[in-house]
Amino acid sequence: MGWPVFGLPPFGKNASSSREIDAAFVNLLQKRADALMVSPDPLFDSRRVQLVTLATHHRLPTVYPFRENVEIGAERSLCLEPSCVYWTGAVG
Repeated sequence: MGWPVFGLPPFGKNASSSREIDAAFVNLLQKRADALMVSPDPLFDSRRVQLVTLATHHRLPTVYPFRENVEIGAERSLCLEPSCVYWTGAVG
């Protein structure tokens, strides 16, 4: 499985600092990304509020690896943690 199954071109952006997370969002917006999938990573976990704020501000539907992202107010998000597979937020 993978992105080709959905007919989507893969696009990845690595980040190793909060500044690079900001730059990655700029890049995603320039490429007109329709959604974002956040990998389970210690940096992304520690920058949870930054990621949720950016995704919410730019109205970018996001898949998060853990429920904490969704619980702190992520809109248009999906949590893939086995205990909390659910969608939250308004569509439109």
